[in-house]
Amino acid sequence: MDRRATLLAMFNPRGSITVITGPMFSGKTAELIRLCERARIARRKVVLIRPALDDRTEPETVRSRFGVAFPARPVPDSSSIEAVATETRADVVAIEEAQFFDAGLRDRAVAKNAVGWELAKALERGQFRLEYQPVVSLRDRSIVGIEALLRWDHPDRGTIPPSEFIGLAETRGLMVPIGNWVLDEACRQLVEWAALFPSYGRDPALKPLGVAVNVSGRQLRGADFVSAVKVALERNDLAPSQLCLEITETALIEETAEARETLEAIAALGVHIALDDFGTGYSSLAHLRQFPVDVLKIDRSFVDRVETNDRERQIVAAVTAMAHVLNMIVIAEGIETLGQLTQLTDLGCDHAQGYLLARPMRPEALELLLRAQESAHVASSGAA
Repeated sequence: MDRRATLLAMFNPRGSITVITGPMFSGKTAELIRLCERARIARRKVVLIRPALDDRTEPETVRSRFGVAFPARPVPDSSSIEAVATETRADVVAIEEAQFFDAGLRDRAVAKNAVGWELAKALERGQFRLEYQPVVSLRDRSIVGIEALLRWDHPDRGTIPPSEFIGLAETRGLMVPIGNWVLDEACRQLVEWAALFPSYGRDPALKPLGVAVNVSGRQLRGADFVSAVKVALERNDLAPSQLCLEITETALIEETAEARETLEAIAALGVHIALDDFGTGYSSLAHLRQFPVDVLKIDRSFVDRVETNDRERQIVAAVTAMAHVLNMIVIAEGIETLGQLTQLTDLGCDHAQGYLLARPMRPEALELLLRAQESAHVASSGAA
């Protein structure tokens, strides 16, 4: 019995199963009239679906989601149904539940589906660009690093921040090509700056410029990620020590075995590894020992309360001390007030980022900052 017949047998004779896209099915039955009762039936059918398909010879993961629509309401066209199915497949967390169709769901799903198609074309259309936020030393307030941040310049919607499309890129399988572009472009830009400002790294008082690039869990899982890092370094003739890859706690914890092997290979190249948003997930000392982490970035949620909450100050102090014992550099994220800056300096943090120090900016704006710092150093050296 094929899968359609198997599923159809679970409904009463008036029911039907309709293929929408790929392996997805749409079910409709006259039984689904009363909301509460139908939800119960939908959940019961979920329990039956997996055993019914267990006799397949090849391994297959089956996840069940039910979309429920009511005939008394306007019937959506097929494109709307497909959009809802796409959104449900990507975004519903409680996968074994019924999702009830309504106009709001349709509109959101159609809009997201449209953005998804546009996102798939954005890379080839050259709509992505990078902004850069300086990382500043808390010892002397000098620029010691630069974080590359992705932006999408949409022709109609304007500049879209990554928080609004990275999740969609992950579910659409676009994160690897986008991430590879970010990696290559950040390396290229850093090499350009190194040529413009040769005193960085040559003068002992001006540290070599380095760039940090955010890496997703999907990239870590990719078999070719280490090769992509090598290619970006070699193509742009960039020293591995000038590149730092930022990984979130969540990505490390979800992909522990794979992530460890990948990160060890990257660290062997001489590339630095930063643990981003520390304190927002479920990290432990064991996790920090397992991975070749050089940099610990304290999440802004701690920084926000460091002026007013003694407990938060104690946590930051403890985390900083722990990181230093493990020979890690500590960066505090999201500094917005002088009070925060003073507290974090007193607590022993090494470096900082935040709007108080510098907002993310276009390459040409950062060039002005780098030139000003270089000129100030030359002037002070001459006066001495």
